[in-house]
Amino acid sequence: MFERVLAIGDIHGKYDKLTNLWDKIKYDDSKDFLIFLGDYIDRGEKPVECIEFVMDKVKNNKNVHALMGNHEFMMQEFFHTCGVEPALKDKDMGFMDIWLDPQNGGHDTLDVLRELYPSDPDRVKKIVNFVDNLDVYNEDIDGFFFVHGGIDPKKDIHQQSVEDLVWIRWDCFDFYDNDKLTLVVGHTPVQSFDVKKNTPMEMENNIILLDTGSFLKNGKITCMNVLTKDIWQSL
Repeated sequence: MFERVLAIGDIHGKYDKLTNLWDKIKYDDSKDFLIFLGDYIDRGEKPVECIEFVMDKVKNNKNVHALMGNHEFMMQEFFHTCGVEPALKDKDMGFMDIWLDPQNGGHDTLDVLRELYPSDPDRVKKIVNFVDNLDVYNEDIDGFFFVHGGIDPKKDIHQQSVEDLVWIRWDCFDFYDNDKLTLVVGHTPVQSFDVKKNTPMEMENNIILLDTGSFLKNGKITCMNVLTKDIWQSL
């Protein structure tokens, strides 16, 4: 039994906020379970530092886990379509890809990876490989289902597509109904409900929303102990 079950919402390249939050959490691998809910990259200034931070914590702690967000999913699809080495060498490749749409911020990540690749290809390949092997949900803790986007309530929870799990929003929020299983999600900033809000939402239908808009004005990265609802937030 863990003393704390910690979930961290969307990060989006905000490395200074991430390290500030981590210092506040004071994670202890002998007592805690911790899961990152995805979206480590894009939109922020230091996407590589953020995803490597997560990689390091997963590698060096047996009870730290990381999920795929829709931004990692878009990155994965981009490299699967274009090929890793061609996409990193040809700066004109993939310009119509959804990941590289300005509103998704993929260039904030891809440009850094392309810059790093000539001098340190192994570093870049490790990041791509990490993304390829991310889980899309976690149900290690009884009574909780951790996922980036949510689930399609019309389907059995174990019959979801990857796209459902990383992309879904409103169908989940509107129609999910299970008082025995708490969904813990990121993906949709709480500011989508109230532009002044930057703290987690506990929805009436048993969903906890932990994306507190890290990349938005006054946004933060949030960690919650889902057992007690205690929260820690970045500056």
